[in-house]
Amino acid sequence: MSRDRFLEALRDELKDVSLMETNDIIGDYREYFRDAQEAGRAEDEVIRALGSPRQLAAVLKGSEAISWRPARSAASADPVARRLAAIIALCFLNFMIVLPVFAAALSLLMALFGGAMVVLAAGCALLASSLPGHGFSGFVKLDIIGQPISNPAVIALTGVAFLIIGFLWGRFDSWLARWFGSEFMRYVRFNIRFARGGN
Repeated sequence: MSRDRFLEALRDELKDVSLMETNDIIGDYREYFRDAQEAGRAEDEVIRALGSPRQLAAVLKGSEAISWRPARSAASADPVARRLAAIIALCFLNFMIVLPVFAAALSLLMALFGGAMVVLAAGCALLASSLPGHGFSGFVKLDIIGQPISNPAVIALTGVAFLIIGFLWGRFDSWLARWFGSEFMRYVRFNIRFARGGN
């Protein structure tokens, strides 16, 4: 059984659960499959671990993960007004809390990236100053605890150390940016699901 067939079968087994909760559960398990695939697990291995869609639905219905109730009828009291109020509240939350946090996180990522570039540039300058006869030795001076260092090998090794630190710093910033982008897109998908009524 493929992932899509498993999720469709699970959706069928959850037909007595409200549509919003069913969409939320299916979204969570779709993300679970995606994370497992990124971790190198095979689809059939994940399906075996989850059990049959019927068993999984029974566990979900019996747990507190969802509130067990029949799907709402179209005649429920003023669902459009409630949905509109929820969307307005979500927009307020996004504007007042999420947007400043996003701006601060983006600023931090840019500052980290700038720091990595400065360290890399310093490493390149030190390496260049260690080359004899290229005119850089008068441009860059290495001074440790008041003692000028003029040995080209020491300057070159210091430059290599700066390059390694800058590279690792840049890799960390790159990983952090990917993680932040992934979490941001997850939140955007939540907003879209919420606006469409999928919560």
